[in-house]
Amino acid sequence: MKGGGAGLYGRAVDCVVARFEGVDASFRHEVALTARQVSVEGEAGRSVRFQEVCSLVGLALRLRSRFRTGGRGALVWRQGGYLGAVLLMFVGAAAAWGETAVRGGVGGVGGLLAVGLAGAAGCALAGPVCRAPWSARGLALVPAGCAVVALAGRGPDVLSGMCAVAAGGLALGSPPPVPAGRGVALGLALLPCLAWPLAVAVGAGAMRAGVLAVLTGVVPGVLIVLGWFDARLAAMGAVVWFARLVVGDLGALGDALLAAGDGEQRLLLLRWALMSSGVALAWLVARRSIRELGRL
Repeated sequence: MKGGGAGLYGRAVDCVVARFEGVDASFRHEVALTARQVSVEGEAGRSVRFQEVCSLVGLALRLRSRFRTGGRGALVWRQGGYLGAVLLMFVGAAAAWGETAVRGGVGGVGGLLAVGLAGAAGCALAGPVCRAPWSARGLALVPAGCAVVALAGRGPDVLSGMCAVAAGGLALGSPPPVPAGRGVALGLALLPCLAWPLAVAVGAGAMRAGVLAVLTGVVPGVLIVLGWFDARLAAMGAVVWFARLVVGDLGALGDALLAAGDGEQRLLLLRWALMSSGVALAWLVARRSIRELGRL
């Protein structure tokens, strides 16, 4: 494992250590030297080096969480709720773009919803907005207005429900103290536009199901795993799963309980139980991660 492998490992170590927050340069230097000892003699296999890099990523996430929240549990949940609301707006924007592609015309209601949600989500992540709480509260009016428009146009559905939850998350949450770069925020705001060609290729229904499966199923699961190190990520995943649970499942839960013998209703009950367990798991992971912050 000499040569290129060791060089790649060293660059990975330097990249992760450079992202430590709230520590001085001597601490970064010491951690980097300790990690590099793994490959000094070239005897460590790839799995050992991979585990070492993963442990450094976990440490970087934990240091970032402590630096940006001060280890305060309430602030962890407020920032996680805020970021979860931003993710919900991106999900809503992608769904709206897909429907706009099928129905045609960007100037319709779907296009306005997509542009409004994606733009508000990008503004919530970058620039002076993140540093001004009153501006973040004002942004909550955008998803709230989108929820009203969606309700008026087609009644209660997943999009209107997620917009309502996102409005609550922005209003009650706290923006991160370190905003994302404007380029990053702009790129993320444009990302939901990819739903347009996907909807044209596979259909709006398949695209919407795929977006919901990935962004409200897989992504929150990954966030909860990473939340073992940064509790805000677990809180973010909990908000997204809670929103999906409320707007997609609770409305039909009563009917499912009354008709529990039906096969389709049993699947709904199973999905509801799994989603509820996921929210509880995210809460437990966040609590544990918050406790670990005090030991750093």
